[in-house]
This record gives sequence, structure tokens and C-alpha cells, in this order.
Amino acid sequence: MKRIIMRLVSIGLFVAILLPGVVSAQSTNNAPKKCDVTNDIILPGLWAGANMDLSEIDRNPCIRRDTTSSPGASPVAPSQPAGSLKRSELYIALGDSVAAGLGLPQPTDPTTTQRVCGLTGYAYPVYVAASVNRWYINGSCRSAKASDLFTEQNVNGREQPPQLDTAFANGVPALISVTAGANDLGWNAFLYRCYQSTSTCGTEAEKATLKGLRIALRASIHTSMIAIAAKSGGQPPRVVWTGYYNPLSNNCTNAIPTISQAEINWINSEVQLLNQAIQNTVANYSFARFAPVSFSGHELCTPQPWVQGLNDPAPLHPTVAGQQAISRSVLTKVN
Repeated sequence: MKRIIMRLVSIGLFVAILLPGVVSAQSTNNAPKKCDVTNDIILPGLWAGANMDLSEIDRNPCIRRDTTSSPGASPVAPSQPAGSLKRSELYIALGDSVAAGLGLPQPTDPTTTQRVCGLTGYAYPVYVAASVNRWYINGSCRSAKASDLFTEQNVNGREQPPQLDTAFANGVPALISVTAGANDLGWNAFLYRCYQSTSTCGTEAEKATLKGLRIALRASIHTSMIAIAAKSGGQPPRVVWTGYYNPLSNNCTNAIPTISQAEINWINSEVQLLNQAIQNTVANYSFARFAPVSFSGHELCTPQPWVQGLNDPAPLHPTVAGQQAISRSVLTKVN
């Protein structure tokens, strides 16, 4: 750990550790109410986002755990006023649009942050929380980078505080999951260029650009992990950092006229390099685990894709079945 810190100091990143201290959320909520199972329970546990507004957690304290794995099932983990949570009871999900569940159904009347960040009740953290039987907060947001774990994020003109402030607002949680890194590489832009443009993607210039961005990503992951250790007072929670899936199958060369087999091969190789960068960095921290994610046989252009199509609300993002697959990967690393 000392060697890592000294290396970060040498490149001027140690200042990032001087993050705001743990934000103490002052709860004025009353004791949990008796459950009314007639209430809408699709999203009672979804947090308003990283704006420290925990009020809606108290609006429906009902507990229902649906452990079915069929597509469309949206299990709801326990939720209760934040003031009464214990460390062993709380799970925090952080990251980007994959962790938010972008493109999947939102509540009928979403909060501002749910709408802005794309948070839904079908994201993988919901399934993880139900399986481990913990209250949870989903502090992820669309377009988030790994660096947004410790810096503010601007989403459509709305400032979101650092996601790690969300994670430690109620003290040290028992479990944190993170899905972040693709946006640090501007990955969507590269993917769109591959399947929307008539020009060939995967040029030498693009390869060189992505290589440099992976170096910066690793620095952001180091900074995030050191911040987690610091905010935890030396007793960090289990952190599970997920990888990313290959979005396109070889069948897409027939379904998408603008993409070639060489481009699909390049996309797959770059996803592997991204995952390797995340895994190698996370491996430096004993409290963290890397959870690989594979959609093999369920990529786009397969009979049962786990990614949204090009005409869906969030192209190449996971479907409900894809979110469930990610949750299973996370759960293998929880214990």
C-alpha cells in the first residue's frame, strides 16, 4: 500500500485523496412503519441518487424479496429509514449507466435524480441486494466515469456529488459494488463509430488513444480504492468491481451492414484490455474483488440477446436478463 501511495504522490494524484470527509446524513425519520403490501413496491428501495435526499426511502418501508430469475422480475431489497441502518445491513452500488439500469423501465413518477441518472428497479444492484438480504442505495448514474467516484459529475446541467460521498453518507457500508471504466475510455463513441459509420474503426490512432486512456483509468481506480480505505478508517468493506461484456456477436456482420468481422474482433479485444486494466488494478487491494461479466451466446444479433438493440432506449446496454447475469457475477465475489 505504501508503494502505491508513493507512486501516486509522484504523479501528482495524491491530492485526490483529500476528498471531503464522510458526510453524516442526519435522519429525522420515525421508526419504520408497518408494511402495506398494497403500495407500489417496484422501487421503494431506489435512492434519489447522490443528492443526499433519503426521504423517499421512508415512503414505503415494505420488504419484499422476489428471487425469481425470469426476465421482468424486479426483486426489491429491504428498505428502511437510513438513520437506523447498521454497517452489516447496507449495500451500496456505484458506477455508470450499466449499474443504473439505463433503458429499462423507470417508476411512473421518478424523482429528478432517478430520471437524470437513468435509475431503474431492474438494475443488477436490486437483484444483488435481494439475494444478500441487505438494504441498499443505488448511487450510480449514467455517463459516470471511475473518476466520478471522487469528483462531482455534471449530468445534463445537474451536478451530482462524488459517488463515494453517497457510499459513506451513513457510515461504512458492508458491501460496495462498482461498474465503471467504460466512460473513462469514451467507449460508446468508439462503438457507435464502428456500427454507424462506413469508415473502419480500430485505427492505430484509436488504439493509441485507448491505451493512454486506460493508463488514466487505472490511476482513477487507484485513487478511488485508496479513498475507500481512508473513508473506512482502515476497515474497508468488501468491494466488488465488475468487468464489461462483449456487446456484439459475429452474427452482427450480417445484421449490421456497416460493421465488419475485423471491427467486431477489435471491439472484443479492446473490451478484454479494458477488463484487464480494471482487474490488474483492483488486485492491488485485499478488500476488493474483480467480477468478470460474460454475455457469451447472448450478445446482440443472437436469438436471445442480453443487450438492448440499436433501436432500443439504451443501445448495447443490458436487458433485464443481462442485469440478472451481472448480479450473478457480483454475487460469486461477495463472500
